[in-house]
Formats: sequence, C-alpha cells, structure tokens
Amino acid sequence: MSEKLIINAVLNRKADCYSPEKCVVDKVIKLNETEFKNLVEHPLRERYFIRKYRELMGVEGNLSHCILAVGKESGDGLLIKSEGADYARYSQFIPNASGIIAAHEQTSALSELEKCLKNWVADCVSDSGDKLDFCVHTNEFLGDKHTLELLNEWVCQEIRKHPRIGFLERKNDEIVAVKGELTETKLYCPLKIVSEPENYSADLCEENPEKYADYAAKINAKIHADISRDEDMQTRGLIAFTDNNHLYSKVFSAFPQVENRDGNLYGVIAVKSYGEPDKADLIDLAEELTGQLSDGWGESFEQREIRLGDDVVYISFWNSENFFLLPESEMFPEPDIKQMIGGLS
Repeated sequence: MSEKLIINAVLNRKADCYSPEKCVVDKVIKLNETEFKNLVEHPLRERYFIRKYRELMGVEGNLSHCILAVGKESGDGLLIKSEGADYARYSQFIPNASGIIAAHEQTSALSELEKCLKNWVADCVSDSGDKLDFCVHTNEFLGDKHTLELLNEWVCQEIRKHPRIGFLERKNDEIVAVKGELTETKLYCPLKIVSEPENYSADLCEENPEKYADYAAKINAKIHADISRDEDMQTRGLIAFTDNNHLYSKVFSAFPQVENRDGNLYGVIAVKSYGEPDKADLIDLAEELTGQLSDGWGESFEQREIRLGDDVVYISFWNSENFFLLPESEMFPEPDIKQMIGGLS
C-alpha cells in the first residue's frame, strides 16, 4: 500500500480568502539544505543571491517577477520578490517546488508517454486475472506504433528545448535538427595599464588607457597569441572553464579583446551565443567572466609585458576599485531621438 502524501506547508488559521497573484520565476537558485533552512527560518536577512539577482525582481503590469530558492534535498522552495532590497521583502513558502519545476519542464509528449505506460501496466495487472504470478514483456509496450510515435515526438520536443537548436524537422523516421545562428553580445570593462619607469627601482606608473588607443590591433594580437597557447581556450575562450551547464550550452564562446572607441581604449568580452542572453544569463555570465578576468586568464595575462611604442606596459582587464562589465547598450546608450528633436526646436 502506498504511503500517505506528506507536504511541508504553512497553514493559516481561519483564512477566509486567498488572493494569489501571477508570479513569473525568472531564476531558480538551488541551495544546500543548511542554507535553505537558514533562509526559511530567517527570510529577512540579507542574502548574496538576492543581491545578485535583485534587478530581476519587481512588478511589470499584473505580473510579479520573482526568483525561486529551492532546497536540493527537501525540494521545497521560497518564492522571493525583493523589489530592490537584499532580503526577501515579499516571500511565499512553496511545498515541493522542485516537483513544480519538473512538471513545468516536462514536455507534453513525455506526459502522454507516462500516461500510456501507466495504462499499459494497469492492463497487464488486470489481464492477469486471478493468477498468482504473471510475466510482463516490456518489448510489447515499446513495439506499439502509438508508443513509438510518442517516443519520437518526445525526442523532438526535448531537442527543441536545447538552447543551441534553431530548427527541427521530422522526415519519416528521421529527425533533422539544425543549430541556431550565433548572435554576438559585447561586454565592456575598464582597463588598467601600467608601464615600466625608466628608473627600474621606481614603482610601475599607471597610464591613461587613451594613450594606447591606437595600439588596439597590436594588443589584440598579443591577446590572441596568449589564448592560442591554451588548447581549451582556442575555440571557446573564457567560457571553456565554466561549470554552469546552462551557460556552457547557450554560450559558444567568450573572447577578451580591446577596442578603440572614439579615442578611448576599453576592454571587451565578445560573447557569441545561441540566441540573445536574457537578464539572468547576463548576470550569471558577468559573474563567470569577472572571475576569469580577476583570478583566471586575466591574472596570467596582466603579468605579460607588451611593448607599445617606446613603452613596456602590462594590461589588466580587472581592478578592485571601479570595475564593471556592461553590455554595449548600457555602456553606450543610443541618444533619445525625441529628446534630440525637442532640444533642437
């Protein structure tokens, strides 16, 4: 006999009405059980992951945009809308959140396949009549034409869900998948450039990056040569080292370079991905790349000397004082045409 269903829940005494609102989950954060328990017991404490994703949360029309923290072991969750705060200003305990996520991600074909399998098992038991024992041959289920059709459709739906797939077509018993086109997103950061003084006993001199704007091509050649030394980075750049499975699938490459923009020299990470990265992707990507620029590839590259004209310089894509990593649209926003016309009138 099946065990009875047990649900972790918050029960309200004598509640006379419930008025749920529509909530969009923009990011799921999986926490170990100790961290999740602490979050549930102290929801008003500031959390690093709420601070990280706080710009995702807010209200748009009649929708509340939230993040969902889920305990890896219990599967329960806490739905959070911080509205600019670093703590759970608005929150709701969600029993079996992991099950809700799994049901949301499950394709219609898999649901139908699961239903057919349950019906087939029930028929096997029913057909056994009053026998004490009976045999079940799974090849009978798998050999059924309807089952095979559902299986093929499930495979199609799963392939379509992959971020790299742009188009899929079934031709008789063959499934043809075509990868989507790569889109480029540029992320800009400030550069820190120091030069060797003529007096080698003196400290390195910090330089204005503008001074070396005309050397962008030479610097990029040096960066390319440095990256080419690492077999893992040759094709995929900095993203080759990520342990974020979603980013590894969605982002094809992320290569550092410099760019002369109106006489100013900036650091740039040229990201190629399957489809435009959304806000949550950009947050995760910025964190991943920041780690590479500060402690990974960037830490190694900043120790390599580059001769630019008469100067020997060292270039860092990272600094602890005023670092940022912004998409091109935020770094160089286009002027508002209406405001420009209004200013001319």
